Amino acid sequence: MSLLTTFAPEVYAQRLKRAQEITKAAGIDAVVVATGEDFFYLVGSTLSSHERLTALIIPAEGTPQLFAPGTDILDLNLSPVPQLDVQVHGWNDGDDIYGQVADAIGRDAGKVAATAALTADHLFQLQGVISAEWVLANTALAELFS
Repeated sequence: MSLLTTFAPEVYAQRLKRAQEITKAAGIDAVVVATGEDFFYLVGSTLSSHERLTALIIPAEGTPQLFAPGTDILDLNLSPVPQLDVQVHGWNDGDDIYGQVADAIGRDAGKVAATAALTADHLFQLQGVISAEWVLANTALAELFS
């Protein structure tokens, strides 16, 4: 087991701000950041998604939103997330999580980027409700993820 160190919340706030700047400059409407290294880099949380979607949505403009199963919200509270300007949405089994994410992004977005950690089962569900050009965030936003 590795010990992960988080930084002061200001570090993550600055990273999120930079992510939005790069997203907007690239002409991307929103980035879907799945749990993993990129998620940890941006919000300091080691939360895992497993079969239930956990994702950070970074819009080109507006407040980032984080969607996580209700059972994981307490774990998020142990990270810098509560101190960041991020709207946190807990969801439960039976909720239309993909619809909620689509509403946050915009169902007719022009271009949406997804990080490499977003599994195919979640990506295909999102593609079914968001009519957009999908690109790989780690390539399209390489400046952010390098």
